[in-house]
Amino acid sequence: PEGNLFVWGAITTGGVGGLEQVPGTWREVSVSRTPAAEAHILLIASNGSLWSFGRNDRGQLGVGNQEDQSEPVQISTASTWVEVAAGGKHSLARNSAGQVFAWGDNTFGQLNVQPIYNNPAQDIQKSLPNSPVDPGNSYISISAGVYHSHAIRSNGTLWVWGSGGFEGTGGPELGILIDRDNDGLVDDYPVEPVTLTQVGNGAGWTRLFGSYDVTYALRDTGVRIWARTGELWAWGSGGFIGNGEFGDVLKTPTRIGNGTNWAYVSR
Repeated sequence: PEGNLFVWGAITTGGVGGLEQVPGTWREVSVSRTPAAEAHILLIASNGSLWSFGRNDRGQLGVGNQEDQSEPVQISTASTWVEVAAGGKHSLARNSAGQVFAWGDNTFGQLNVQPIYNNPAQDIQKSLPNSPVDPGNSYISISAGVYHSHAIRSNGTLWVWGSGGFEGTGGPELGILIDRDNDGLVDDYPVEPVTLTQVGNGAGWTRLFGSYDVTYALRDTGVRIWARTGELWAWGSGGFIGNGEFGDVLKTPTRIGNGTNWAYVSR
């Protein structure tokens, strides 16, 4: 589906105000998981080209600089873009070949690159990169959180990179646990950024829905990779995740309810 986009509030010119239409006709839109004054928006136009606007202090717009933009700016003229995901201060885009590209802030490994710890001011990618995150594999779904990213490969396996917790101090957002204490128990959060790492060891994952600190995913037990509905799973923390407890933490992917025909999640 395609249509018009309207915005209001702190992301628009002037900081506050009424409803404003964003010029153009758009196929896909993703808004960053940040307060409105810090938000950036990624868009795919009706012709499949890639655009962005909003906050750009860490190069998250991919336009080659760090200047905020009040109206959409074209990042790529290619007509092959099919999905976008705006994280805290980083961005993801997937093309029709299944390649995933990442740009913006890399302070916590959000771009699948080890951070430059002694120079975080320079640890950014300000333009759409030439090479995808994982050149040897294709992907069918992406999502971005505040300091991390998830993606599903075409074989239905689930992968993550980046950091969890507040400012990358470790938390359940990645959906993985490690034996950090070397005590034989795999029950610790990674406290260092992780590069591309598989979440669990199963397949059947079909679609991702990311938010600030919780990720939802659809899974099909019949391993029909392009299934449009399936079981609902979640991991992360904050608010009502979907398991009936407020403020609960799901350290690894956990099934929500018993349904098998979930199709979409918005949080």
